[in-house]
Amino acid sequence: YMAAPTCLFYALSDAHATHMLAFVGGFIDAAGYLKLQGVFTSSITGNLVVTCASVSSMNGVICRSTISLAFTLAGGLGAAIALRTRISNIFSQGNIAIFLFCLEAITLIIVWIVGLHLDHLISSSKNLDDWYVVLVGCIMGASMGFHNIAAKEAVPNCPPTTVMTSTLINVASHAANSAVYSLATMGCDEEVKKRTLQGKTTDARGKLATTSQPLIAFLAGAVIGALIMYHGTFWSMAVPLFIILTLIASLHAR
Repeated sequence: YMAAPTCLFYALSDAHATHMLAFVGGFIDAAGYLKLQGVFTSSITGNLVVTCASVSSMNGVICRSTISLAFTLAGGLGAAIALRTRISNIFSQGNIAIFLFCLEAITLIIVWIVGLHLDHLISSSKNLDDWYVVLVGCIMGASMGFHNIAAKEAVPNCPPTTVMTSTLINVASHAANSAVYSLATMGCDEEVKKRTLQGKTTDARGKLATTSQPLIAFLAGAVIGALIMYHGTFWSMAVPLFIILTLIASLHAR
């Protein structure tokens, strides 16, 4: 028998924390895509695909490649820090998560400051591989690398909060299961079998609700991130920064 993992947050459930993290993931991806001429700073799979497809023209290959590398290196650094401190018993699990979220917060602050300073250059740029586009994109990518590792440390079995491909498959699967079980229940005359099917329908609907919520939060973050970045430029980084600082405060209060 294994005890259920203890929630590390104060006044927040793991589910609520996951929704906040998914909102940040969608916000950063949409804001970066809008401001950096169609570059993904969170959905790295999309970056890699477009990088390979752009080899013929070479436009944006350097930018997208370096952003993907920054994301990977930040994620690797965060994972190494988490493992090292866990082996050495330097920090508790909650403090490890706090440290990683602090790294994310610091990179978001840097994006905010550097982005505002270079905004006029980025807005007028016609080349994705200009150094200022690459620089801001890499910092945003690094923030999402720390984001993903921090989410794994803070929330046991945390679902994806920056890439929704597997989440969409799970939503579709649970929706299909719910519909099939529901139809089978209506056409069943055998009482015992009907009760079993009703239980499976309820279970599938519960899973559908659980898996849909991070997706909805991600999409809400993407819409709001795009709107605020369009009207407020890099001042928009205040929104994800506030959410991450809220999570840090909740972890610290625990």
